[in-house]
Amino acid sequence: MSRSAKTLVIAGGGTGGHVSAGIAIAREWEKQFPGEASVVFVGSRGGVEERMLPREGIPLRKLNLGSLNRVSIINKFKTILKLPLSILLSLVWLIELRPAAVIGVGGFASGPFVIVASLLSRLFKIRTGLLEQNTVFGLTNRVLAKYVDRIYLNFELELPLTIMKKIKVVGNPVRSNLSNKSVGDTKLFTIFIFGGSQGARGLNDLIINEMPEFQQVFEKNSAIKFKIIHQTGKNDLNRVATAYQDLNLIADVTDFIDDMSAAYSSANIVVCRSGASSLSELAAVGRPSVLVPLPTSSDDHQRKNALRVVEFGGACMLEQERAGVGELSQLIQGFIDNPQKLSDMGTQIHLLHKSDAAKAIVLDLISGD
Repeated sequence: MSRSAKTLVIAGGGTGGHVSAGIAIAREWEKQFPGEASVVFVGSRGGVEERMLPREGIPLRKLNLGSLNRVSIINKFKTILKLPLSILLSLVWLIELRPAAVIGVGGFASGPFVIVASLLSRLFKIRTGLLEQNTVFGLTNRVLAKYVDRIYLNFELELPLTIMKKIKVVGNPVRSNLSNKSVGDTKLFTIFIFGGSQGARGLNDLIINEMPEFQQVFEKNSAIKFKIIHQTGKNDLNRVATAYQDLNLIADVTDFIDDMSAAYSSANIVVCRSGASSLSELAAVGRPSVLVPLPTSSDDHQRKNALRVVEFGGACMLEQERAGVGELSQLIQGFIDNPQKLSDMGTQIHLLHKSDAAKAIVLDLISGD
């Protein structure tokens, strides 16, 4: 790749994990071309990227898309009808931007632009790639895999030989402000609960049912001060906050957390989903966790992600639909009784962290090897 070609297009979105990885790649691209880099993000209307990217100062171009995965036949049909216009718009943007490289970071929004860039890569001399963050290829990435030049993986996966020759296992890019720090206030036992960038109603339900059990744990260990930080998502904020208030449980309840680094740093234990981005961030900060996989994740990838980390000794897992009332509180009581287990889990998950994932991706895109 010519060093004079300094434009990167990142396509994808739909979840905070996809967007966060894209942001990390964008920042590394800017480091490689200081003062000269140009990064454009292509996402979808109504996606979380509309909220996250303006704060980062990264231009966002929006396609009008739906989804093909886990939606009704009517919504699938509507999405298919929108595809031709999205592909045409992607072609117009490709001709306008003339990027040196295009990478899809996951989500249906990555499809139109990446496929157009891949099919015209020789004509426009574009390096194309995909990032697969999970233990199972997403639907869009399965379609795009045979067209792109390179596929970047977070985990070692068994794939067809035609795909394996394109693979580089680099880890998952995470935001640069995350680092492995000791717990900020050692006088507090802090439980940090979050369900991803948009919250998680099922996880919130589990916590609400668990609140009386939390009370009993806190009363039993009255010599310890406890704190709960709970990111609920926009739609569940009032419901969850009211549940805490009704039981006089003190908690910092918010719909969205901008400074995740501070929240992680204060946490003794994290309770969260097991999307690839969350796991990569937990590894970066070395935080033990109780993972509650999303039961409806495509191809059950969140449970498979969680099992990888649990088998490595870096987390515990509760299955949302099987967890009985009191199980989470019992786990927390066990951590209080055996703080060494928390320490060991934090050490183990940090071993999974690959600090140079974004750099490895960007250097490979630049080199064109």
